[in-house]
Order: sequence, then structure tokens, then C-alpha cells
Amino acid sequence: MPQFRITGGRQLRGEVTISGRKNAALKLLAASLLTTGTTKLHRVPLIGDVFVMVDILRALGATVTQDGETFTIDASTVATSEIPYDLGRKLRASLVLVGPLLARSGVAHFPHPGGCVIGKRSIDPHLDGFRKLGAQVDFDNTYYHLTTTGMQGSQMYLQEKSVTATENIMMAAVRAAGETHIINAAEEEHITNLADLLRAYGYNVSGDGTSQVKVVGSGELASKDAEITIIPDEIEIGTFVVAALVTKGEVTLRGVGKRFGLLPLLAKLDDFKAQYTYSEAEETLTVHPSP
Repeated sequence: MPQFRITGGRQLRGEVTISGRKNAALKLLAASLLTTGTTKLHRVPLIGDVFVMVDILRALGATVTQDGETFTIDASTVATSEIPYDLGRKLRASLVLVGPLLARSGVAHFPHPGGCVIGKRSIDPHLDGFRKLGAQVDFDNTYYHLTTTGMQGSQMYLQEKSVTATENIMMAAVRAAGETHIINAAEEEHITNLADLLRAYGYNVSGDGTSQVKVVGSGELASKDAEITIIPDEIEIGTFVVAALVTKGEVTLRGVGKRFGLLPLLAKLDDFKAQYTYSEAEETLTVHPSP
């Protein structure tokens, strides 16, 4: 059995470059279906979930190429709206392909998503949102089948402040007629990362980062090329910060992003009177030994 053996009692010292955020990367990969142009994503984390998502995109007919941490997706050749059962069951985030597929073709077929199980993680907020946009939802005990003759914008309140439901509904709504208002929307930074990509395609999205997101639907599928960098992974940043603090070491983290995204972490460091130096210009955070 593979093992990690950790020998403690040493200060952690050195530098590390932070990876892109998984929870942003998976949604941006899914959003690539919303244009017939090419999408170039920088700082994609090279992890298993990402490669499963890439396999699904390829199974749908997209072309995906990789150059290190940069992935280029050409979705102009997508030929099906059915997520393969075996791949969908591997990855819970396969669910966020449903919104883009509905927007693209008005149809989506997918198995109940698999992957990690953390407490009660119902897909009902997603399905409720799609229904409010005008989709019909059927389930045959193996696949969900979503169809629509044309989605309509809707004002909806999310009973659960779900990040993935917010993102999924945003992506579905970009081609719904009229305006969609998502009330009690999730406010995480990676929702804005997704909204930035949607705006780069030419879609009208506003209010991201707040509890009220507005999407003005477009009649046409976007055809623009777009390029965006994935924001840093906040869990990775926090992990290295804690490791430096508990070992009384000195660690410099590179590529941590702008202050706005770090405010929750910096506030906690201040609460603990931890010693650190942050440079917004260089996007570096150095944790110093604390007394």
C-alpha cells in the first residue's frame, strides 16, 4: 500500500508556486462548450479530476490539447450531448457540463454524478434551476434526460447557496431568452473567474461575487476565442501557510493572487498575530517564524 512517511521536528523552509484552483478549472473547462471558438486556459492543475473532465470533453467531440499547464479546447466539433456513463460516474463535477450542454443544444443526458461524497450533496438545486429556465427533466433510473424547446430567463431563489448550482445555472442561462436573476447565489471567487470567461465570450453576466447574479441571455452561441488564467488554489495556499506556522519555518508562496482573494486568510493570520509579508504587486506571501 502506498504510504507517506513524515519525519517531524524540522522547520519548513523554501519557496513554492501555487497551483490553479481545481474548483475553478473544472468549471472553466465545462464552459468551453459555450463557444464555437477556442478556449485557452492557463495554470490548469494537473490532477486526476481535470483529466477525467478532459476525457469527457473529448468524448463529447471536443479537441483538447495540452502544453504544460496550458490547455486549449476547441468545442466546434462537439457532436453529442450525452455524458458517458463511466466517465460521469467518476467525477461529481461532470454535473457542471449540463448547463453548457443545455445552452448549446437544448438537450443534455447524464448519469447521476459520482466522485467524492461529502455529506449530503443533492443535485436538486441544479435540476430546480434548469426547470425554472424551462427544461423538462426525466430520469430512467440510469440517466437524467433534460430537454427544452427554448429556455426562458427566470427570477429564482436558491434554497441552497450552492456554488456549483450557481455556476451551472449561470452557464445554462447565457442563451435563455430574457434575463435570469439568481438570488442567494454563492459568492466564491471562482464564480467570478467563470463569469470573466463568459464575458470574454461576449455573454452578459453581472453581479458575480455577490448574492445576486444577473445573466442577460443571448440568442446565438458565442463564436469568440477566449483566454484566461485560473485563479490560485486557496486550499493549497492555506495548507502551506499552516505547515509553515506549526513548524516555525519560513515559506514563500508565489502566485497567490490579489489581496481581495486572500482577505479571509490574511484576517486569520492577523488574529493569530502571525508574522508574514504580502506583496500584491508580485503576488507573493511569505510566512515568517513567529515567536
